[in-house]
Amino acid sequence: VSILLNEVTDSASALLTGVSVPGGGTHNVGSTYAGDTNFATSTSNTVPLTATTISTSFLLSVSPTSSPYYSQQLTFTATVVPSPVGSLVPLSSDTISFYDGTVTPTHLIGYADSFSGGVATKNVSSLSIGTHAIKAVFGGDTNFASSTSGSITITVGKSTPVITWAAPAP
Repeated sequence: VSILLNEVTDSASALLTGVSVPGGGTHNVGSTYAGDTNFATSTSNTVPLTATTISTSFLLSVSPTSSPYYSQQLTFTATVVPSPVGSLVPLSSDTISFYDGTVTPTHLIGYADSFSGGVATKNVSSLSIGTHAIKAVFGGDTNFASSTSGSITITVGKSTPVITWAAPAP
């Protein structure tokens, strides 16, 4: 902060540089001088300061990580980075979607089952036999910019049936 005092007019000015407000929207910023024995109180005009949307990235993982089989439940975990920033956190589970292949409506697996503190999870047991490239997409919100994760490749194999029966009577 720099303060310049003009002794002829008894006025002062302050300059604050490098201010960045994370999030969204415009904030009106002003200042107030409380006064002292030599000078009266004073309030400045407000100046609009536009906030900067926080850029994001994704960390995506799957459990279990070894050889899933058809109809086995997989849990995908997507973490929005950074989260939170101060008191700002990404909003809700309907802003996180999971895709199999390209990010198009026909490849949508679904939206996050849960989302808290920037971590979203999606349980899936409907992947067909074959190779799948799973991506997570954060649609963004007022404070955080949208982003897409890298792909996780999952190969779903055939399940091995187990046949059991009671021992037959002699």
